[in-house]
Amino acid sequence: MGKIKNTLRNQRGQGVVEAVLIVAALFFITSFVSRYFQSEQIVSGIVKGPWNALSGMISYGSWQPPAQAAAEHPVGRVATLNPKDP
Repeated sequence: MGKIKNTLRNQRGQGVVEAVLIVAALFFITSFVSRYFQSEQIVSGIVKGPWNALSGMISYGSWQPPAQAAAEHPVGRVATLNPKDP
């Protein structure tokens, strides 16, 4: 009977050790991926690209970058009734 208890204890201990190793491996993988994303500015690139066009749409109603959309927006034009005025 004592031998069976020791075998069960060893199995539980092995499960705990494996769980700790898996948690440690996941921690190191997550840490590595996080550092890589920060160094390459991957998330920044994903957010800035669409935001540039979205900012133009929010500000000027055009799917262009804000500087280009501002140049084509009618508010920046001079409205006159005299055709000789520029």
